[in-house]
Amino acid sequence: MIKHLCMDDKIKGYCDALTFFKNADVSSSDEKLVESLFDVLPGVFGNIDLRDLTSENIVRLMRILFTEFDTEDKIKMRSGFQSKRDECVSFLRSSFWAQLHDQDGLGILRTLLDGLPQGSIWKNRIKNRMAEIVEEQKSVPSKKEIADLKDFILGDGFASYDDFYAFCIEKFNQLKTEIKDSRLNERDVFYTGNKPKTENECRDEILRNLIRANKDDLDVIQEGNEGHNRVDMRLVNRKGRNYIVQVECKRDLNAESLYSGLTEQLIDKYFTSGIYLGIYLVFCFKKDPGTLQKDIEKKIPYGFEKKVAVICIDLRNK
Repeated sequence: MIKHLCMDDKIKGYCDALTFFKNADVSSSDEKLVESLFDVLPGVFGNIDLRDLTSENIVRLMRILFTEFDTEDKIKMRSGFQSKRDECVSFLRSSFWAQLHDQDGLGILRTLLDGLPQGSIWKNRIKNRMAEIVEEQKSVPSKKEIADLKDFILGDGFASYDDFYAFCIEKFNQLKTEIKDSRLNERDVFYTGNKPKTENECRDEILRNLIRANKDDLDVIQEGNEGHNRVDMRLVNRKGRNYIVQVECKRDLNAESLYSGLTEQLIDKYFTSGIYLGIYLVFCFKKDPGTLQKDIEKKIPYGFEKKVAVICIDLRNK
């Protein structure tokens, strides 16, 4: 970040004052002073350019704001007269995130993420913006990618990451419909006798179907290890740019990790490491697929609603 001493010193002064009084043993009358100091700050938010601040002061300022605005109710946009607090909310909901880019922005967000308490409402917002920045950096085409784009124009490749993602979702939904409409024939392979197969075995059955039907468009990579992370399935574009969609597989019988896997395995492990879109695939042996899909979709963290597709395959009635 570029230093602009006037604004940077002003923000530093506010942070110093707020930090001092927040940490001091203050009386009830002193608390009014703390409130007054806080209320003065929002008047500059409409003019803040993060490039005018050092990274250290950006982190200090945002930690104070994240602590002060620590519930969803406190950051609701309200109609009518806009108070100084509403200016803070507007800054927190939009302009702050829009000004973070490149490696500088990622560094600030990583620092902020490390300092957040458990259960903070800002955790997933930070991860969401980090994933967007990673994707923005990937969107600047190399010479090879420009050549790939020409191939797309002349051929039948994918114009964008979102197009490839939509293609992957469509293929899973087609497979889901085929299994559902086949009565019991297609479902037999997901059972050993009358017993449902394991999560990995179910994953392998889906993988074989995808490879067989889409070998010209997809490379389908099965479970392996990437660092310390378990990889269920990864779909890789075979035509043009290196688009990747992560797939996390679960059985509805695995109650303990059915909901937690959405955040802990799909979002936390992959979305901040360069993989931007994912599919949460659930094998339904007991639960109603439609109801379960809606329940899981409600658990998708803020900001990731369009980045995670939940697909539940009906394997009941065996």
